[in-house]
Amino acid sequence: MNWRKMKDIELPEFRTLVANLIYGQVSEPLPHPILGDLPSTRLLRLERFIVPTEEEVLKYIITTAKETVSCTEEERMKTPIGCLPLEVIKEIAQEDKDALDHLQKHFPNEPLQENKPYLTITTGVLADQDFKTCHNNENTYEKAIHHSDKKGLLLINLKGGYLPSRSNINFLLDKGVKDCDLYRTFGEMDESASLAKYFCIVYSALHSRKLIDKLIDNSSRVLKSKASNISVELSKCLLGQKMGEMIREDIIGKLPDLSNILGMLKDNPFSQEQSHRRRMNWDNEGNEDCDRN
Repeated sequence: MNWRKMKDIELPEFRTLVANLIYGQVSEPLPHPILGDLPSTRLLRLERFIVPTEEEVLKYIITTAKETVSCTEEERMKTPIGCLPLEVIKEIAQEDKDALDHLQKHFPNEPLQENKPYLTITTGVLADQDFKTCHNNENTYEKAIHHSDKKGLLLINLKGGYLPSRSNINFLLDKGVKDCDLYRTFGEMDESASLAKYFCIVYSALHSRKLIDKLIDNSSRVLKSKASNISVELSKCLLGQKMGEMIREDIIGKLPDLSNILGMLKDNPFSQEQSHRRRMNWDNEGNEDCDRN
């Protein structure tokens, strides 16, 4: 039997919007300050990916730099490293050691296990008036979830391509564990009731390796996203350095020559006379104090 012709993944209590990817269900009304309670829909997105290693991310950035170094600025801006100055992109393309060392300093600490597969569940609630504008399109649904209310994210470690043992998950849930090697939670998923609910949905729908493999593999998008985030952090650092240099140059440019000032003070007879008078005053004041005593 060809597993690719198997029935599409179905989630309990959800209706399919985009096969094996986007699902929806009626949600509690969203409160609105003027319009009152608005009918709403909860969207759920299922996908999987493999966490890229640092070496893979670095290689991707170098390859992208080599491919875009001769492109127009408009074309470069469309790439994950487009925020970097052209001279930096050239240095990365040439694999300049200092440039690569600086780049790697901006690699974040990876909270997930490198080179391991993960299942992601992303959810969000939006008013039905906004939901109707999605037009059964993957991209519009994704944007809708991104801008929705009550967002949540659950990452599950697919060890060996399979879901973790359900007994282990139940044990951790009973203990109130929100983050561990087997899963990580963000947003609304921090609530224990929500976490248990979505684990129940996952185990009901993805009860075989073949069904898990039917999910879209977004590993390449995750790789591009990581490269983009690192490039943004490097760009911020470079901008900060540039601003620091400009400020220093501006301050130094406005400061008179200190040696000239000292020389003027030394040669200025008026200044010398003032110093002499101050010393005389101090001496007189000291004598007066002695006389009083």
